[in-house]
Amino acid sequence: MWQRKSFVELEKEKEDFNESVSKNSFLKAVKRFIYAFFGVLSFAILKALITGPESDIDMPAPSNPIKINELPEYLDTFLIISVIIAMIVFIVSLLAPKYFIHNYKTTLICSKCFKVKNPDNEVNCDCGGFFENLDLYKWIPDDGLIDLNQNNN
Repeated sequence: MWQRKSFVELEKEKEDFNESVSKNSFLKAVKRFIYAFFGVLSFAILKALITGPESDIDMPAPSNPIKINELPEYLDTFLIISVIIAMIVFIVSLLAPKYFIHNYKTTLICSKCFKVKNPDNEVNCDCGGFFENLDLYKWIPDDGLIDLNQNNN
């Protein structure tokens, strides 16, 4: 049967979540730095090869793309820009790691009849209860029911 978690259980889950976020934040920040660095560098190089390094809104349609043999002249500028943007991503990842965590919509459960559904605009159930986040509940097996998660030898 479904039972609402206690305040202590919810706080423990929150602490465990915060601990796991802080434990992995440096490695994830390094990973985001690498992704940002190579992403911005690739974008800058492709942009320079297609539209030119200094294309502007006022530039007419046929722009001045650079040739591949001219690319090393601009590489230092591209590297500096890539490092600056990647450092900003790295610092934000370290100081605010929860900024990068996606809050996915979860399943809802009725507080009275325990009917489950996907999130929508309806918060009241037909039975008179209201829908809450399933993360606020835990499953406690009844004594008379078989728990499929246990190994029965």
